[in-house]
Amino acid sequence: MPDGLEESRREEAKRRLVYDFGLTKTPELCVLERIVNGESNPQIATVLNPYGQYSENYVKRIVRNICRKMDVKNRTAAAVKAVLYGLTPDKN
Repeated sequence: MPDGLEESRREEAKRRLVYDFGLTKTPELCVLERIVNGESNPQIATVLNPYGQYSENYVKRIVRNICRKMDVKNRTAAAVKAVLYGLTPDKN
């Protein structure tokens, strides 16, 4: 699939996730994208905040909020639901 088309589908998936589940674009959507990419909470905390302002506990709280809003039990189920919505992992 061409990169432009794939990126367009990812953006549409993000819009649907924000609309259907009430996710905030930042930071919940950013964290969900990282979960779909298979990153751990410490990895996500490091990437989102290279200066240490956000802790792993902050990321855990965001993950809990995502799971609650998406009505799933855990981060794996949230990732599966996001992929079903069309949010594909980054190829980087």
